[in-house]
Amino acid sequence: MWVKVIESIDNLKAHPSTFLCRKSNSGFWGYIVKAIKSLPTHNIDPNGIFSLIPSFNIRILFWKDIWCGDVPLQSRFPHLYQMEEIKNCKLADRISANGFVWKCKCNPYNNSFLLELHEFHNFFPSQEFNFSSQIGFRFNLNHKGTYMVNVMRRLMDDSCNHFTETLICWSKIIPLKVKCFVWRANLDRIPVSEALIHRGIPATPNYELCGGVTESTNHLLF
Repeated sequence: MWVKVIESIDNLKAHPSTFLCRKSNSGFWGYIVKAIKSLPTHNIDPNGIFSLIPSFNIRILFWKDIWCGDVPLQSRFPHLYQMEEIKNCKLADRISANGFVWKCKCNPYNNSFLLELHEFHNFFPSQEFNFSSQIGFRFNLNHKGTYMVNVMRRLMDDSCNHFTETLICWSKIIPLKVKCFVWRANLDRIPVSEALIHRGIPATPNYELCGGVTESTNHLLF
């Protein structure tokens, strides 16, 4: 029942499998969608991260989904799509063990349509179909095709984060709290008097042990 509710809210049956949600949606899922749609600004193509595995067990729209090639079939064969009777038909509705099954509005009537039909029949036999896959998507950033968080994180870090500070080589032997302290000290985030005064917090400016020097991160540690 919950699946039917979600499909009804966003009208998912009429959208491709890569459709996320309406732009007006708010909440946690809305933030996820905004993050995904911001990836092109960092030279990351969201459509290139995953690809559909053609299978009859997965809901794939024959004309609107990108399941063969780099563009949907409705863009590659616009005249055939125009003549299609059921434009939201699924992959399983058009492909069977006997071949391609099509419901056309009327008989072909122009050369553009016939040329596309000829190109389509040459293009179609070259496709391979998985009749039993239950996954539906393939992760394109590794050879296994299985989604891995560290691979995705590395891609986003390399594209989105431009770190200009000194790189620190972390050691597993050092306790976590020590590594965090070193990292904060490197960013000058230790709560010494100089930093506290800069943030508007009342503090004694001079270092208590020597009295004549401002208590800064460098002076405290070195």
